[in-house]
Amino acid sequence: MHTFDEIRELVVHLQTNRTAIINHMLEVKRHYEADWAMPLPDVKGEPDVPVLVPSLITDTVDGLALRATTVQPVVFAPALKPHIVTSVNKATTRRKIINATYDDQGWKLKRRRYYRHLTAYGTASIFIEPDFRKGRPAIRVRDPLETYPEPRSIESTEPPRYVAFITRYSGDELRNRFPMLREEQGGPIAAVGVEETWDFFEWVDHEVSVFGLLGPTLYAGEHINERYIELFGSPSMQVGPMVPNRAGVCLAVVPQEVSLHSIGTRLNALLGNATMQARLMAMEIVAQQKAIFPDMYALGAPNEIPSINGGQWADGRTGDINLLRGISAVGTVNQQPDVRTQAMIDRLERNFSVSAGRSPQMQGESYGSLRTGRALDSMAASSIDPRIQELHEITEVWQPKINAAILECYKGFWPDKKYTLFSGWASDKGVVEFTPERDIETSHNIVNYTIPGADVVQLTQVLGSMLGSKAISTDTFQRQHPWIGDAEAEQARIAEEDIERALLEGIQQQIMSGQMPAVIVARLHKRVREGKSLPEAMMEIDEEIRAEQAAAQEAAMAEQQGAGPVDPNMVPGLAAGPAAAAPGAMPPEMAAMMAQGGAAPPQSPEDQMRAMLQGAMAGGA
Repeated sequence: MHTFDEIRELVVHLQTNRTAIINHMLEVKRHYEADWAMPLPDVKGEPDVPVLVPSLITDTVDGLALRATTVQPVVFAPALKPHIVTSVNKATTRRKIINATYDDQGWKLKRRRYYRHLTAYGTASIFIEPDFRKGRPAIRVRDPLETYPEPRSIESTEPPRYVAFITRYSGDELRNRFPMLREEQGGPIAAVGVEETWDFFEWVDHEVSVFGLLGPTLYAGEHINERYIELFGSPSMQVGPMVPNRAGVCLAVVPQEVSLHSIGTRLNALLGNATMQARLMAMEIVAQQKAIFPDMYALGAPNEIPSINGGQWADGRTGDINLLRGISAVGTVNQQPDVRTQAMIDRLERNFSVSAGRSPQMQGESYGSLRTGRALDSMAASSIDPRIQELHEITEVWQPKINAAILECYKGFWPDKKYTLFSGWASDKGVVEFTPERDIETSHNIVNYTIPGADVVQLTQVLGSMLGSKAISTDTFQRQHPWIGDAEAEQARIAEEDIERALLEGIQQQIMSGQMPAVIVARLHKRVREGKSLPEAMMEIDEEIRAEQAAAQEAAMAEQQGAGPVDPNMVPGLAAGPAAAAPGAMPPEMAAMMAQGGAAPPQSPEDQMRAMLQGAMAGGA
């Protein structure tokens, strides 16, 4: 376990080595937030000109990130013993735990920021923080500009062993938040000069986590307690105790792209292009203003001092006449802007779009050798974007580490706690109940995108084409589509709708052909308006008609032979055909049997239902 002094030295080393990358990231951030000034010639009285070109950096980052988030990956938790039911059930529980945690933490929104960071900086920062107030892990999307992970090679896909988060605060805020940092209580921050900023860090590794004061960002002697420097030799200070990390793994994960040299430089090469466009556009607007309102000049008469009667030049739009003295001529300096400036701005914008991977077709333009712009638009809409594909593949590699940190956090900090989590996650809606020590056998998991690089529209097109060509089944289509959460439930609903549709079509045919009497149609309409489903309404009407038939037959038989009551289950109901709608109606063969004192052959409930459906759809028994 590292001591605090060792941790501080490591943090200083991380901050020193990562400064160049952070500076690249800061430039991208300034352009993304439009927090940068556009240099123009310093002319007295010249008003400031806002940035009037498209927000190219912002549109590039948001466009790729938001398209990447339209599709969610699928999480798999393999069973340790696939042939044992208990192990399979535990694997399902682990998957549900991960998805329920995502839903509880609002990951659908947080991952938009995660993808923005990946797009803009080439890296992101996720911290699984133990939330002791709620007793469960919290997913934090930290700022990569404040994240300093263990140095690793670009192609490494192993999670870091330690990460430092360095945040900058004013001395006044730190004094208020942490009283032990005040000079009067032995800390390094004096009550004077509190507007200066200090670096405050949070250290996380597989053994401990600890907070500490790193030092002032602008050194000023009066701001540092000299007595503290004499005793400790540094203005740094540990804040709070070292907290053991019972999860046993570093809970901070720092995904990054595998670039040519270093991360954080993808968009930096395009910042000069965006700045040049803004500057040219500003100067073009100034030139247009000069062309509309040109500079004026006056030529004085010999031996006279030019002057204006009244001392103020009247704007020509007012209708007033300017009376001049001592002036022989008045002229204007007419300068028309160069027409090539706009073409240059357009060319710069297109070059930016090509380099940034922004499709010109998406901005309403069409280029190339194809015959029509529409063909190019269609081609661009259906192709897989390699930049989004890279974002998805980075997630496939690194999200399993995030999921493992979630499971280990549950198991390490709250092993015996019984959880009941309610999940609205698309693929795992419902409730999951678990005890971490018992149900989390392993933290191994897999994350896959159906088609990396495809957004939800492209994915629907590809899966639909494969389904139409019978390359995949309907079940596979439903399981792979991100908008279908429960494939089994969806298939059951589709089958139910097909049955109801077939039943409705059969009833409509009977109504139109006159096979179903109007009184039955009226009963059916009344039941449906009361909120009954069509099958339920048909079954109720069938039971009513059976009762009416039985009552009518009892009366007829009592008059003829004095026979006993008739069982309603022994009469055909709607299965007897249209004539059964009238009370007392009976098929000829049943009437003959009843006349001979016999009974109708019994029917099982399945036979009765089958007969009823046949009668409703075909009009016969």
